[in-house]
Amino acid sequence: MSESSITIDGTDVVAASMDGVGIISGTEYAVVNDALAGIHGYDSPQELVGRAWDTLYSPVDRGGTAGEFLARIREEGHWRGRALGHRRNRGRVPVELSMRTTDDGIVCVVRDVPERGERERKLERYETILETVDDGVYVLDEDLRVETANDRFFEMLSHFGISREDAQNAHAHDLIPREEDRASLEEAIHQAIETEPHTGSFEMSAKMPDGDTVVCESRFRLYPEPDGEHRGCIGILRDITERKERERELRAARRFNEELAENAPFSMVRIDEEFQITYVNPRTEEVTGLPADMESQALDVDIRELPSVAATGEAHRFTPLQDGETIEFEFPFESLYGKEVYFTGRGVPLMSDGEFDGAVLMSVDISERRQHEKDLERQRDELDTLNQINELLLAVARDLFEAPKQSDIEQTVCDRLVDSDLYQFAWVGKPEVGGNRLVPDAVAGVDEDSVESIPVRTDEPDTDPGPVGQAFRTETVQVRQDVQTDPTTQPWREAATTRDVRSAAAVPLAYDGTIYGVLAVYASRPLAFSQREQQGFEMLGEATGYAINASRTRQLLFAEQVTELKFRVSDASEFVLGVSDRLGCSLSLEGYISTNDESWLLYFSSPEANADRFVNLAQNDPAVETAKTVGNGAEQMVAVTTRSSLLNEIAALGGKVTSGSIEDGRGTIVVEVPQSTAVAEFVEQIRSIYPDAELLAKRDGERPTERSKWLSKDGLVDLTERQRQALEAAFLAGYFEWPRESAAEDVAELLNISRPTLQAHLRKAMRELLSVFLDETGEVNCLGVKPRGFQWVSRTLPSDHRPDSLGRSGGSRSGRPRPPMPAVAPSEQREGC
Repeated sequence: MSESSITIDGTDVVAASMDGVGIISGTEYAVVNDALAGIHGYDSPQELVGRAWDTLYSPVDRGGTAGEFLARIREEGHWRGRALGHRRNRGRVPVELSMRTTDDGIVCVVRDVPERGERERKLERYETILETVDDGVYVLDEDLRVETANDRFFEMLSHFGISREDAQNAHAHDLIPREEDRASLEEAIHQAIETEPHTGSFEMSAKMPDGDTVVCESRFRLYPEPDGEHRGCIGILRDITERKERERELRAARRFNEELAENAPFSMVRIDEEFQITYVNPRTEEVTGLPADMESQALDVDIRELPSVAATGEAHRFTPLQDGETIEFEFPFESLYGKEVYFTGRGVPLMSDGEFDGAVLMSVDISERRQHEKDLERQRDELDTLNQINELLLAVARDLFEAPKQSDIEQTVCDRLVDSDLYQFAWVGKPEVGGNRLVPDAVAGVDEDSVESIPVRTDEPDTDPGPVGQAFRTETVQVRQDVQTDPTTQPWREAATTRDVRSAAAVPLAYDGTIYGVLAVYASRPLAFSQREQQGFEMLGEATGYAINASRTRQLLFAEQVTELKFRVSDASEFVLGVSDRLGCSLSLEGYISTNDESWLLYFSSPEANADRFVNLAQNDPAVETAKTVGNGAEQMVAVTTRSSLLNEIAALGGKVTSGSIEDGRGTIVVEVPQSTAVAEFVEQIRSIYPDAELLAKRDGERPTERSKWLSKDGLVDLTERQRQALEAAFLAGYFEWPRESAAEDVAELLNISRPTLQAHLRKAMRELLSVFLDETGEVNCLGVKPRGFQWVSRTLPSDHRPDSLGRSGGSRSGRPRPPMPAVAPSEQREGC
């Protein structure tokens, strides 16, 4: 050995070996490593040093004594074979021995073989399993080619027309008939590479020659680890045709059941074995009032503990279900969402292996039927009350037109209501002059101080939600059916309770959009104002409003003493004033007529040049419906159809304009009212529309006492509203002049009607006039007609122009049919147009 050779200590080699190694000197171990001690069950190698070799092993093919066996090995130089190793606990373990002779003795390498043997046995078992299972098992290499597979795999591929020879070492794509299934395989492999635990699955199907479709599912695991790419995989192929068919049938059955439950015209509720609600169908959600954007609050709640069910006292009816009994139920309740429902139905238990597994509850809502039955009972009970109310309202309506003034009309209504045994007390409130409250104007059944203690505002719905203020603002009947529970009655609930008031109604007294006040009625019984009663009170309110309007008209028409009020207004929002200001011209009001389309037909005289300019501007203004010049000569008439808040208010307050002039945007009008009119209140109402209006003069005077014969008791012209409008418009437009200043087409356009309709109205009106003017001898009576150019106004209140309330301009109109005008005795008629 050269100097560069390395000398290795045998003891170090023994210690470093992973196998059991020992050195035999003579017939005993002289050196033993840890692995060898572990094979024999000893904790330390020193425990085996000095032990006779033959006490530790029994070689399978050994002959003779241990000394003879070891001598033969020294002679032959090596030996390899199997033996049984003796363990410290007297157990034995199969080992492989590899013995070789060296200068230091015999080196014995011992290897434990039970693990490898067990692996071989397990491998045999695995091979048996692979050939026995009903699934195909395969291994693909990194190129997706079949590396190995069991017989079942090849048998399954034969269903797809692929033989065993074609399948061996074939690419996976060649074994999958459909392109979309091949794409599924690639996608599954890609996902398995990207995500742990590196497993995937896909399905493949094919149609067989007999027309049936076979569906297989493959599940695989990448092996070895993918390391970013496919390096092989192990998988199984399973026929899932029957499973797919079962799943399809289950889906169809489930879909049928779901559609049945979802579209059932009755309620269905599913509860589990603990009576907790797990499902409610849409019909149940509908009848219980579940909002569309909310999930059911009843889910996962014991149906017996639902507040709406527990409150009925019928929760015990569901308990027998757990004993397998079918139940029937019928009871009303209020749902969690505040809707009252009346259910009748049946509960069917669901049993599983003899144990209660929940139930299905099916029911129908009979609320309408029950409500109908209650309504019939209530209607029978209300019939007598309604008859009394109808008789009372008719009596009140008859008395209305006997009262000469508004205050008398209001007091008559209150007195008649309280005199019956139906209502506790009543009062009428009217708008406060210059204020925003309703103040009592008539009271019955209670002292006025008590009524004044009830705050009623006309302008603040947030601070006054009570029925009276709300009726004034909305011009609709307002009812509080139970004062004790209605939150809007809180401000006056204590006072109402003291007077035994349980319900209240507020009725607007209005006519043609003008509200004159509010009638408040109180009863000692809750729910005192049914829908029919409310309709009756609505008619009473209209009749009272009409009577008030008629009394104001009558006062003006037949007043012997009148007051003339002269105003100056300059609000440019009034169309005529604005145009006059822009043109710098002067206009004189010759007359005005109310039309049936919520407008006024106004006639102004003006120099010819100003008239043409006025019409040109008016025709392009959205506030003007029609504008025409009528008449000939230097002084022409302008006819304009437009709206006017000022005329609305004057007419509603019982006044009429007797003259008017406009110059450079400033108007001066003279208004005639009965001397009984509260002038201060009248002026305040005008200023509510035009705050800058000035009262220039006030003059009291008397009207002429003479009457024309055709308006005396010997004759009365009976014209309809349309006939009167047509006659007046034609007269003021110069239709009856010679030559005519306006053609029939022009007058019809002003009234927004057709020419034949206008002529029909004129013929009928003239026939009525002639039938009065010509007596039996054919003599012509005195007509008493005022000459053209006189500041004329209609003798009746305009039918379609009233402000929405006293003190507010240009409000909405009710749109309800106008009640018939009460007959006025001929002896009360006065001269006028």
